[in-house]
Amino acid sequence: MIRFALSAAASLLLAAAAHAETKPAEKPAAPPKAEKPAPKADKTAKPDAKAAAARKRVTYACDGGVTMTVTYPPEAQAKTGRVKIAFKDTTYFVRPTPGGDKWENKNIKLVFQPKGEEAAIEREGKPLAEKCKAAKPGS
Repeated sequence: MIRFALSAAASLLLAAAAHAETKPAEKPAAPPKAEKPAPKADKTAKPDAKAAAARKRVTYACDGGVTMTVTYPPEAQAKTGRVKIAFKDTTYFVRPTPGGDKWENKNIKLVFQPKGEEAAIEREGKPLAEKCKAAKPGS
């Protein structure tokens, strides 16, 4: 008799547990509100389009068949912006000196000095390229 009572009690407990697991959860009062999607940006206007357009890119042809491409900052940043120099397989970045007549990277001791249509670039006092002249547009 005790076995029968224990079996019945165990069966009731298992049935109650199974019923609790299959019982659907209570429905929420209101469905959560979906966030409004952000307005799509105009794909034709790029955020840096104006800044990129204002940058001046000059290609210099140097002795020995070496070329370097120099990207100057926009006019508004000429005294503080950095210049990007693509030379051989390396890209250098230089900042203007207080005098404004040359650009340098003190960490690697690189100096870039443009003078009109010509430019000079040296590292640790030794020229990397000599007699560099700006290429004419369309040539």
